[in-house]
Amino acid sequence: MTFKTSRLSFLIVLTLLLFHFRTPALIAQDLLMHRGLTLSYKAFRGSTVSGVYQTSEITDIIMKFNESTIIYQRYYATPIEAGKMNITIKYSQGVPVFVSYLPALIYLPPKCIEKALNHDLEWIRNITTSQKWVKIASGTAQTLNFTVEAGTFQCLNVTLKVAGWETGTLTLIYDISSGVLIYEAWITEYGEYITQELISFIIRIEKPPIILNIGMFAATIFTPTATLVGQLRRKMRKGREAEKIQADQSNLKSLFPPKAFYISLAGALLSLISTLLPWGQFSAWQIFLPLSLASIFIEAPPILKAQLLLQIISLTAHATAIIAWISIAMHLYTYREYAPQLVGIAAGILALASAALFVQTGLTSSWGLPINVIAGILMITSILAANIKIEIEISTEETEE
Repeated sequence: MTFKTSRLSFLIVLTLLLFHFRTPALIAQDLLMHRGLTLSYKAFRGSTVSGVYQTSEITDIIMKFNESTIIYQRYYATPIEAGKMNITIKYSQGVPVFVSYLPALIYLPPKCIEKALNHDLEWIRNITTSQKWVKIASGTAQTLNFTVEAGTFQCLNVTLKVAGWETGTLTLIYDISSGVLIYEAWITEYGEYITQELISFIIRIEKPPIILNIGMFAATIFTPTATLVGQLRRKMRKGREAEKIQADQSNLKSLFPPKAFYISLAGALLSLISTLLPWGQFSAWQIFLPLSLASIFIEAPPILKAQLLLQIISLTAHATAIIAWISIAMHLYTYREYAPQLVGIAAGILALASAALFVQTGLTSSWGLPINVIAGILMITSILAANIKIEIEISTEETEE
């Protein structure tokens, strides 16, 4: 076996990199209602009488979306409390017929918007809620361009007069193209108000094609597999070939001490293992690297803000494993002193860099991250240990002379 086999891993990775970054943009620019969409709102609650108000943050994650039902999780946080709730909206023939409570109506289907644009608001009176005491007395609709922190949208403004336990005006402003709620305001006749404004939205990013995961795994496992096969073939050789191999091994020991080599080998092995393990946690989900083999079989979280960054981390982590094993192969087959060590240092630096990038995601770490860090430390430590020993031996020889 020659070192040429390791070059194939480089070619595979380069091809995957080019193919991967030629895929469509990861984050859509247009708001679109679908499963996995995350909507972040800024809310204010206060009173025009007392002048006191309170701010809060609201995040809605669409868990189920079809023609008849929307179920989403609402996470809310105020200065004094935080929690979550599940909210259900039901539709029939393109119009809402039930919502847990009226201000939670975060989506209008195209047919419903079309009716409102034609000043047909009869469907509003047919909406039922869990709050039986709430009645819709009347409603109006008009179009306008409306600007919130998330951007400027062409909107439908639906204003409802609400009667019952509390009397007031509910204003719901929807993006016409997507039907998503952009802004709402609830003002009671007593001067109390609640407003909610869309500040950002995140589109669910689909998994990369499975062929990328398989190709990346093949590229990562190729060099260690080829190295193992080559070593087994060496063990089976006899005669002069065996003597030559023993001489080569002695040469390797003089260039790179055995202990340092085994430390480097452990680092390369751990870097490979880390690509197969979860790196983080998001709620109840384990986060695997997007291009890892495991992510083919594991369901991804419905939404992840750091998806693009995770793609970069995944490429870096797999490149670390490939380069680490190329370093091992160079030690075993090229018998050069410095080139394999430089490659090993590069692998260690990449491992630590991928860990540093992962910290930026804000996700809770899991098994893959610390194992990757240990791998990077071992790769760098092995080079330092080898060079320190060489320096000590050289100094000893000079002293004896």
